[in-house]
This record gives sequence, C-alpha cells and structure tokens, in this order.
Amino acid sequence: MFGIEFLPQEINEDTERLIAMLEGGRENLGQEVDFVLIPTNPRNKASVSSLLGAYVLRERFSTMNVESRLKHIPQFVPTISGAGLEKMQIVSQILGVKYGEFKSVALIGGESGGLDGASLIALASEILGEVSLISGSVVEIWEKDAEQKLVKKLQAGVSRIITQPIFEAESARKCVEHFCLLQERCGTNAKLLLGVFGIFSAESAYRINEARLGFKIPHTYLDALEQGKAKERFESLWEQMQEVAKAYNVSLYLSTPKHNDLRAYGNELCWTV
Repeated sequence: MFGIEFLPQEINEDTERLIAMLEGGRENLGQEVDFVLIPTNPRNKASVSSLLGAYVLRERFSTMNVESRLKHIPQFVPTISGAGLEKMQIVSQILGVKYGEFKSVALIGGESGGLDGASLIALASEILGEVSLISGSVVEIWEKDAEQKLVKKLQAGVSRIITQPIFEAESARKCVEHFCLLQERCGTNAKLLLGVFGIFSAESAYRINEARLGFKIPHTYLDALEQGKAKERFESLWEQMQEVAKAYNVSLYLSTPKHNDLRAYGNELCWTV
C-alpha cells in the first residue's frame, strides 16, 4: 500500500495537481497511489481543515470523470491531532470521521499536552470500530523510549505505522527488522510504511535540520545536494527503499517539503524550479 501526502489550498487547482501526482506516481515511480493523507496544520501553520479537505477531495474525485486518466481512485485520509485540544473537541472530530464514512484516519498525539498517541488511538478505536487507524513513529524504534511508545500504539490497536523520513537503506532495514520483532511480541497485524522525503535543495535541507522536526537529513545526503545532484540522490534513495520494501514486504509513504511538489515524481518540468 503506497501513500502520499497532500496539502489542500484551492480546490480546482488542487484537483488537477493531484491528478498529475497520481499519474506521476504510476508512470515515474512505478506505484499506484492507494491513499492520500491530508495533514492538519503542518509546522503549526493554519491550513484547510483536514477532515473537510479529505471529504471535499473524495467527493470531487468520486463525481469527476477521471477514469480515463486514473486506473483507480485512492482513499482520502483525514488527520486528527490531539495537540492543544480538549477531549470533547477530539471526540467531535472522531465522530466527524465516522459521520463522513471514512475508511481510514491518521492520528497525531499531543505528546506535550492533550492525549498522547496511544490514548488517541485507543479512543478512536473505541468510537470507530473497524476504521483503519494510522499513526507515526521515529525511525530508531530499537531505542528504548521509541520502542516503548510504539509498543503502546500497537497494543492500543493501531493499524498502520508511518515512519519519519528515512535517508539510508540500512536504517530502513534495521527499522523493519525491529518492527517485525515487536509485531510478534505484541501479537499484532499492524503494517509498517517507510517514510521517504523528496528534498531537492541544500537550503531547504538545512532549514529542516534547524527546525528540529524529529528527524535529520544526514551529511551524505546534504553533500549530494550541495554538489547539485539532488535528482540523482533521490532516484538512488527511491530505488534502495523500493528494494527494502520488496524484500521485507512492507510499503512506502512519500511526503515532500514543498506544497504539492511534483519533483519527487520525476516531473522534469519541476526539476529546475
């Protein structure tokens, strides 16, 4: 199951851009996009309501005549964050997921306040029943604190875990192997998706590292960006991550640092932007 991230801004432009991304995923990455995750206020900046954005895009794609361009229509997945919200507000959003008949929802715990990830998953599971629950994790799940947080999410009933971006195949392998051990220990069928980040300029990479988003772009990757080899470095990373995913029977998840950035999909018109 391959997923991408998409941040809504203007419905008509978004529709065409998203169709291009879905086509690009198939033609340039060899992947059909199974789900499109709509984030909620990324980097603490106000954005279109995730629940509304996912609903409108789903309805738009279900009524448009896009079958001639797309082989199948992906699921649209809203995101609920527990950060800074009272429990009643969170429950209200979860009920919105149920009312909207979404098949999946992504959940982000308010680790510094509000419900943490595992508590949010448990609450959503109680209300939503069979809906697929998606959450995130750092890559280094073999470290004690990270492992404990992930185990709590697995025990709470999470369906899919998306890792933070991975830039080295060896880290991906180590993450998958440890996840398999935790699956067995917790007796869960939860699936793992390895995060891949389309980063194409050294300036953006340095800003990401300075922002301390929970992951760092390694020096080896930064060196390639400094040398003007962004396209080559991403293509190499993508090939390596595909090999890991195939070897361990896990999936990939692609996010990009720019709004609706198509460069990760091999769109040559975007490489010079």
